[in-house]
Amino acid sequence: MRNVASVQENGTLSHWVASASDGGVEWDAEIIADVRPHSIAWRSIAGMPKHHHGEVTFMAAQQCVGTEMHVTLTYEPSGGAIGNAVARITGDDSEMQLNEAVMRFKMLMETGHIPTTDGQSHGGSARDTDHADRSVR
Repeated sequence: MRNVASVQENGTLSHWVASASDGGVEWDAEIIADVRPHSIAWRSIAGMPKHHHGEVTFMAAQQCVGTEMHVTLTYEPSGGAIGNAVARITGDDSEMQLNEAVMRFKMLMETGHIPTTDGQSHGGSARDTDHADRSVR
């Protein structure tokens, strides 16, 4: 997840630090069910600013071609309906972040890396580029 700065684990407990448009947010969570390799469920510790709980399940796709992943996430947005609307505008919407995280996870599992345009050229002419030897040995 792009906005997650760090996660520290200690057994079934974890401490999360994430960035948001209104600054950073931290919370503690606990794993409440871990049925390897089929599912994992968690919930935030009571009193945390981002109260939520969720579950990820994995199952063989039809005709055993790949794996299906299902994510269920329930959360209480900060600021109620107004806070939820602001989150959508600023890109801090949990549903959008979850969809992006699932797509990044899919890319990582299928290709072994997450494709990015970071560090790539920005459309300069061939004479403006580095002509280093890039042959494969």
